[in-house]
Amino acid sequence: MTFRFLLSALTVLFLSPLAVAAAPVKDLTINDALEGRGPPARVLDTVEVHYTGWLMDGTKFDSSRDRGQPYAFTIGMGDVIPGWDLGVPGMKVGGKRELLIPFDLAYGPAGRGKTIPPKADLRFEVELVAIAPVKFQDIGNDDLKAWKAKGAKIIDLRRPLEAQESGVIDGSRLIPAFTESGRLYPDFVETFTKAIKPEDTVVLVCRSGNRSRRIATWLAEEKGYGNVANLADGVLGWTAAKLPLVPATPAP
Repeated sequence: MTFRFLLSALTVLFLSPLAVAAAPVKDLTINDALEGRGPPARVLDTVEVHYTGWLMDGTKFDSSRDRGQPYAFTIGMGDVIPGWDLGVPGMKVGGKRELLIPFDLAYGPAGRGKTIPPKADLRFEVELVAIAPVKFQDIGNDDLKAWKAKGAKIIDLRRPLEAQESGVIDGSRLIPAFTESGRLYPDFVETFTKAIKPEDTVVLVCRSGNRSRRIATWLAEEKGYGNVANLADGVLGWTAAKLPLVPATPAP
């Protein structure tokens, strides 16, 4: 009887989830539980999600479901931890996904307050509730010609050296948005809003269409610009189609 009691106690001790040390999460791990329906969420989409988050020892630290309100954010804009920006794209509405996130893609070496310890790996269950309609247009080369014919202002967001090396699309004005490290230039917002008003029709251009899509999202979602387009394939797509470029000139 004593042996059986001891064996039972040891079994409880060593098989309990709280007693077993969780293995470190080395890489972001994505496990889809339910696919969902419709188009997948993309970088720069604004989405609503329900989520629950746990430490790897099973301690729940946060849940939108407890509050009864989904959480909204724009993918890829740094609104959330990097593990979410990397782990949510590809989800479909109604889809459910488990994310195992290493600490360097979560709250880092410092953790966060009393809730997230230093170097804490995290586990989330995420359900995609909605993808907000995009309030700007991704356009191609032929579309740009049509927008230009209608009087649209074309703004090239690349850094000066980039534009000088390749040239710009004829009629463009250069207003650099991002530094080489990926941060907004300190004077970008003031320069842009002085040159381009919310009622203007504007087409944004960068090298590949990614940076300009970020700015298009910001203008349409947060600044009230109602006639914004993004050249989807950027200058690379323009030159691949053997369309001409001209020397760059700064915005007045």
